[in-house]
Formats: sequence, C-alpha cells, structure tokens
Amino acid sequence: MTHTAWLIEMKAALASSDRKPRQAVGHLRRLAQKAARVERESITTWHIVEALGAAAFILSERRQHRQATAIFRAIIRRHARQLAYHGNGIASAFALAALEAFAAGNRKQGARLVRQSIRWRGQFPNPDGLLERALQELRAHEQRRAKHRVASLCNREHR
Repeated sequence: MTHTAWLIEMKAALASSDRKPRQAVGHLRRLAQKAARVERESITTWHIVEALGAAAFILSERRQHRQATAIFRAIIRRHARQLAYHGNGIASAFALAALEAFAAGNRKQGARLVRQSIRWRGQFPNPDGLLERALQELRAHEQRRAKHRVASLCNREHR
C-alpha cells in the first residue's frame, strides 16, 4: 500500500461518514488493519537508524570520530522528531479520550484520562486546545465532587 492508495481509501471513507457512519467506521478500521500489516513489511525509521548507526560505529572504529558524531547527531534529530510526534499524539489521544469519557458520563475515567494528558503534554508541549477543553470538563467534575462532599458533610452533621 502506498501513501496515495491509503489517502484515496481514507478520503472515500470520510466522504461517506455523514451518510453511512457505521460503514465508514468499518472501512476506516479495515484501512488501519491493512496499514498495520503493510507497516510490518515496510522499511521504517528503525531500518534507517540501524543502517546509520552501523555506519557510525564503523567510522568510530576507524577513528573518524567527527564523521561518526555527525551521523549520531542525525540519528538524534530523527529520534527527537519521532518522539515529539508520538508524544504529542499520546497527549492529544488522552485528551480526546477524556472528552469522550466525560460525554459518556464516566467522569472518573475522564478525570484519570485528563491527568494522563497533562502528564504527557508537560513533556511534549503543543497548544492544540484539546487539553484545555478536557481541563474544563475536569474542573466541572471536581466542582461537582466538592459540592457533593460538602452536601454529604452537612447531611451528617444534621443527623
């Protein structure tokens, strides 16, 4: 599967999402499965880094340390980009999952997911607005909990 083939299928699934949402979701899940199968067979960043790392070690053994350093720095840049991409993805996914949990009425789970998003967003800052929306829900949840606690304490005192 090429990127172009993936893009065609992605657009087709999204185009039908308003008319046939269940069918679109099924199509997108199958597309993800197909992409995962192809991913295991494809050349990835891991392969690139392994080849570069081997080249750097050979250079190091030959005392060509400046060239080895340059290659290791290229590896660092590649890993840093991947880490930032995935770190932002994790933080955003936690925030989106929290919003969905709050929308489903599962406030405890939503609160746990927001806290995870905060942890990841702290490591990978990116002002995408998702965390702020999830934090608004968490604040509302905490305020309701505090009111419930106060009411509970007041009821105990009046008994």
